[in-house]
Amino acid sequence: MRYRYLTASIASLRSLCFHERPMLSNFHTYGYVRSPIEPISHLPKYNLISLLATPCSNLFHLAQPPIRPFCSESGTEGNALEGVVDRLFEIIMDNAQPHCDMEKALDRVGVPLTTDLVVQVLRKFRFEEKLAFRFFMWAGQKDNYDHEAQAYNDMIDILSSTKYKVKQFRIVCDLLDYMKRHNKSKVPVEVLITILKQYTEKHLTYLQKFAKKKKIRVRTQPEINALNFLLDALCKCSLVQDAEQMLKRVKKSIKPDANTYNILFFGWCRVRNPSRGMRLPEEMIEVGHTPDNFTYTTAIDAFCKAGMVTEAAELFEFMRTKGSIVSSPTAKTYAIMIVALVENDKMDECLKLLGHMISSGCLPDVSTYKELLEGMCLAGKSRRLTSFCKRWETKGTVLI
Repeated sequence: MRYRYLTASIASLRSLCFHERPMLSNFHTYGYVRSPIEPISHLPKYNLISLLATPCSNLFHLAQPPIRPFCSESGTEGNALEGVVDRLFEIIMDNAQPHCDMEKALDRVGVPLTTDLVVQVLRKFRFEEKLAFRFFMWAGQKDNYDHEAQAYNDMIDILSSTKYKVKQFRIVCDLLDYMKRHNKSKVPVEVLITILKQYTEKHLTYLQKFAKKKKIRVRTQPEINALNFLLDALCKCSLVQDAEQMLKRVKKSIKPDANTYNILFFGWCRVRNPSRGMRLPEEMIEVGHTPDNFTYTTAIDAFCKAGMVTEAAELFEFMRTKGSIVSSPTAKTYAIMIVALVENDKMDECLKLLGHMISSGCLPDVSTYKELLEGMCLAGKSRRLTSFCKRWETKGTVLI
């Protein structure tokens, strides 16, 4: 009995709200788009009428499928930010070599920097600490932008993610931590010297212990070793100019040693600017330090790789004629110079240099021959190599 009553009630309610006729359109009277899924064929099709006049209008309104929202502004901004991050990532990777001017390439983009943008780029380079730190330093020098705590934290995490990185960049992290806590873009000289002293007392105690044990009087300041660590970290990230400016700031308080000049000199050679680095050996001589042959050999190699063979030849001639015992050319120096002359089709000068090498008593060894053979083959001078070996043998030199 109850079942028959419920069936009759539902039928009467259906007769009030619906009438069976084909659908005239795909649109609901409320204006919402109906679901693209077609109804099952065996079910009757209904059209909703006069819902506002019925007490069941709210029930039918809630039964409709949810409207798909349009893209919000936050989504659009997120896509735009991701596009800028990808663009900066490509520019940095295209200029990742030490001798490339990454900073100038980034300046040409002209993108206004924000903390979110800088953090996203840093996270892209979480496994490339040198590129990340180089970008971080570039961003910190731009107008209308200052690093916030989040950017400092991410940079410190990248530089200290492994034991090797901690050992190499620990002192850099100390400077960044000070800048973050005190909201400063540059560390004052007094604070920098204090940080260097604390780093020396905490991490470089082996030198003082060794000197005390052997009763050796150390003439240099202990802080110079920490400063050299800091300069070396900057130079390895191709931030040689920043390293040189830092040395100028602390030079009155901490006297640089020969290793300090060598670090900066190798840094300039790393970015293939040996002409700028040649000022450092001159300054070394003025303050009483003598450059060794390793320093000069590195400069000659950098000159040759930069295509400045004439400058390399002048420096080599200075080593050969005016250099001291510790700065005289070695077999490796001769090999580098000979390969550069062969690559530039200067065979007469090459043979003349070989004569100087033999007469000076600097006989070639296995490594010399290896570098000569590899250099000539890579330069595509295989035919010249055969005649070169024959003419060398006629001069009384036996190839090993």
